[in-house]
Amino acid sequence: MKRFVRFVVFCIVIAAFLASRAVKAQPVGNLVRDGGFEQGLTQWQSSFGKVEATLAGDAHSGDRCAHFNVTGQTVGLDSARQLVIGKDLFRHQRYILSAWIKNGGVTLGDFGLRLYFYDAKGHHVRMYGGISIRPGSPVSDWQKHAITFGADTLLLIPPGARTCRVRFSFWGQKGATGEAWLDDVSLKADPDYIPKRRPVGKTAAVWLDAALGVEPSTRPEGVAELLTTNGFGVSLLTTDDLCSRAKLSPVTFDMLVIPYAHIYPAMGGSALKHYLTNGGSFVSLEGVPFSQAIFKNKGGWERSDEIGSVCRRIDSSVKWDSSHASESDRLAVTAINDRDGQPTFHFRSEDLAAYAYSGTASISLPAEAEMLVFEAKGDEATPFVCLELQGRDGSRWKRVVDLVPQWTEYRLHLASFLSYATEARGKGYDYVKPANVESLWVGFTKGMVGTGSHVIEMRNVRFCRAAVPCDVFVRGEIGCVGKGLEQRFFTKQITNERGMVQFEGLGEARRVTDAALSEGASVATKSPPALLPGLFSGWSLPFVSSPTRGDPGGQSDEGQHLALYAAFSESRNGEERRFSSAAGLSVHDRGAYTNSVWAGFGIDGLDLLSRPKLRDTLVEMVELIAAGVTRGRLTPTFVARDNDVIMELRLPMFNRGTSPAEVKITSSLTSGAHTSTFTTRATLKPYACTELTVLSQPTHTFNWQRFQAQSDIRTDAMMTEGRRTVSAALDTTDALRRIGDFFVDQGKDDGKFSAKWYFVDNRGARGLLGAYEILGDEKYLQAALKWGRTIVSEQREDGGYRMGYGITSKGESCYVADGGEIAVAIARLVSYAKGDEQKLFMDSLRRYMAYRDSFRCEGGGIGVGWCLHDYGQRPIVKLDVPTQIYAPELNTYTIGCSLAAAYAYARLTGAPEDERAAEQDADWLMERARQLNGAFIESYIYAHAFTSNPDRRSRYETFIGERFADRMLTNDSAWWLGGGGRSALNLDGLAYILHGFSPADPNRSAQLKAKMMDATYAMFSPNAQDSICRLTSDYERVHHSRDWIFMCFGYLCLPDIVKPMITMKPFKVIAQ
Repeated sequence: MKRFVRFVVFCIVIAAFLASRAVKAQPVGNLVRDGGFEQGLTQWQSSFGKVEATLAGDAHSGDRCAHFNVTGQTVGLDSARQLVIGKDLFRHQRYILSAWIKNGGVTLGDFGLRLYFYDAKGHHVRMYGGISIRPGSPVSDWQKHAITFGADTLLLIPPGARTCRVRFSFWGQKGATGEAWLDDVSLKADPDYIPKRRPVGKTAAVWLDAALGVEPSTRPEGVAELLTTNGFGVSLLTTDDLCSRAKLSPVTFDMLVIPYAHIYPAMGGSALKHYLTNGGSFVSLEGVPFSQAIFKNKGGWERSDEIGSVCRRIDSSVKWDSSHASESDRLAVTAINDRDGQPTFHFRSEDLAAYAYSGTASISLPAEAEMLVFEAKGDEATPFVCLELQGRDGSRWKRVVDLVPQWTEYRLHLASFLSYATEARGKGYDYVKPANVESLWVGFTKGMVGTGSHVIEMRNVRFCRAAVPCDVFVRGEIGCVGKGLEQRFFTKQITNERGMVQFEGLGEARRVTDAALSEGASVATKSPPALLPGLFSGWSLPFVSSPTRGDPGGQSDEGQHLALYAAFSESRNGEERRFSSAAGLSVHDRGAYTNSVWAGFGIDGLDLLSRPKLRDTLVEMVELIAAGVTRGRLTPTFVARDNDVIMELRLPMFNRGTSPAEVKITSSLTSGAHTSTFTTRATLKPYACTELTVLSQPTHTFNWQRFQAQSDIRTDAMMTEGRRTVSAALDTTDALRRIGDFFVDQGKDDGKFSAKWYFVDNRGARGLLGAYEILGDEKYLQAALKWGRTIVSEQREDGGYRMGYGITSKGESCYVADGGEIAVAIARLVSYAKGDEQKLFMDSLRRYMAYRDSFRCEGGGIGVGWCLHDYGQRPIVKLDVPTQIYAPELNTYTIGCSLAAAYAYARLTGAPEDERAAEQDADWLMERARQLNGAFIESYIYAHAFTSNPDRRSRYETFIGERFADRMLTNDSAWWLGGGGRSALNLDGLAYILHGFSPADPNRSAQLKAKMMDATYAMFSPNAQDSICRLTSDYERVHHSRDWIFMCFGYLCLPDIVKPMITMKPFKVIAQ
């Protein structure tokens, strides 16, 4: 049998050193799972072709190999596990991919290796061919073939790639003919490769360019002098240098110091991206880095927000007489003239329910009116406003900007507006042409500002000439559009296909005014000490997350481990303090920017060198970047071992210095009244990342649902004092309460938890029922019932449930699938309601089931519903009027999302014919569903739980095991974030299997339990980067569709973790 080296997740930096579970580094294993096929094809999958690879016994080693035999056809075999760039593969490392191949002869096409790279959205980026056996190659016995790719090869990991898949295939444009055997596939880091290292010693480059005509608050010459005094070698870069990969190079210096607020050369995006993705670091001294493009012209450099003469004023002569709002909303506009007769426009919504906009009458702009300029402010309840330009051709273009209570000037380049809900516009270098603008609209949605009263004031609104023309602006690589607010609030309806370079992890900056400046490491205290006297303004750093009480650090989705040096502390409503990052840094331990450090100050108009505390902070930042030790997040990882589950606490440590660093880590685990203590000692290699396992404890020895862990770090190297202690904790019952209270608060007005996602909200309501059962607080039950009453009151006459979206000027869409998800919550409420209200819910459910059945097709499938898109066509075609669309074979999700409702309904009625109907739906889908995920797994656990037929229960158990559990065992990704947040529901599937299925193999049960525990911590610990608990404190983020889906789907699972199967408490049978 082959010998297997257990794969250990590693973290790597420019020097590409290893991290391991143990203190002592272990050799890196094969990144291709079961490359010898001893487990069959469970770790491989067919990717294309009418024939599939099979297993054979004539192996190079061991008992099995893969066998390919095709005649005029194609076949592909992929490693089932996608490799993640920055986690499994690193741009700074070189890799060897080898395989043993026996050639049985190729007469058409070729047999060989293909490496496929994909971006963050799963789109194909590049394919590399490698090993290739072509016609004429001699028939041979087993031979070893290999390719080398990665750093310092011709096959570089491409920019923008986030994942990689290994594929072996027979391929040819006219098919392929041949036979081959494959065995012992191996992908490992090249042990002989020595990466290009950064320069030895402390080096920095300072951006200094007198040609800019800009005097920054902190003089670049002074910064260069400060760095030189502290032992740094300093070089100076011009603005042109920033656009050159050769000049902007991490091989030349450790960090780039950016003294100029906001600005960066527009054509420097690709060079900057290359610099950062190769481990380069930066320190910005003011403003939001890379947010404002500057363009080169004959006379020097022009800011993209520079304006010329006024072309058109929006004054009292312009009437705001157009409205676009939901049925219950209105945005009233009044104008109050000043002494010069110029108006201030007051926009007011008395009680916003969904969305409200007001628009001008037709306006006419000259072609040179390329900049919209205005002053604005919002009340405390209105943090954002949406500006929309509507074209004479029907096109719509949006920008979203943040508001503060003080008057602030905004300059919005017309080329920065993004196309909204307008097919074929906004692609490439397309932009709204000033002469085509017909009207200007102002407004907001509930997702942007929340419900209730909102006020915006605007004055001095005008269209001006721009120093940078639109056709030049759209070609810039930096700062061509807003800060991502448009995509956040309007999601897929926004088209943004500009050539702007994307910097993942560089989030949104929030404007801050009149704030105290507090010591960053102390924001968890009730009254953090002031760093400096007085009040300050600026911007929250877009790469350091806003701190929350109890957790001054954090980690972003891009693997940024954070250190906060200073925080803006704002008073809200005269009492509450709101903290946001004013000075800090983030160290990337994974992802595209592995080992890159992003540091900066967001304070406006302040000479950092004139304030000793800030000057010392700057020195500490640059010293840490050049030679310090930083830590990552303390993360519990649950591992199945010997039929038990072990919790391992893992801590990444980064040594950026040129000498080894000794660390001593004292860790504790507290659960209940018992505390265990562990000590770990390690030597951190120079300029390397090492992941340490600082604690290992069997989960049966403590309460894994309620624990606190802490590690205290001591080292002889430089380390930020506030980063020496790190914690990890989980309390599922407290999370159940906290998130439940959030939903109760969200629904206190109209019963709805969101303005747009009713079909998503249903799982929040069902989670509240679970919270009621466990915590016994009546408010959770009443909030769920109130939601149900609201949904029923808006139910369509034909029985379809309104989804919360799909209502347009052309008519209304109503999908059976979305209604099915709502129907499950209505079915649950039937058992909790009493008297007339119980009848109300049951009648509503009957009406939906009739609506669902009205789309039943010959052969047993169910159609999509009333649609404004023809889902029976591929590609999908838009329709002008709502139309009944069926096409069940192309849209199996209709039953996949509503089967749970069918079984719930059958359980409530107790009618055999209703259960038979649900059984037929289950059988129909079982023939078509290759895997179960999200709502699909929910449907089959409902089927398993509520069938009255023991044989069917056994069939469902087998089906769930094959199509769900088996796949979950091999899924090592953060699967709970998949499917736009919908895969969070898989956690409920795991919890159900562990308590609702027959006793299984104890090792398999331990593996499933480990998966469940990993997801539970990731979703509900306040210390976890993806925690739903953190979302509840970030109102602006949580109403993004993906995050809202993640929250609702995830919250439904939590009661079943605390008390297994409580959300599936048996239904009461309701008499017909």
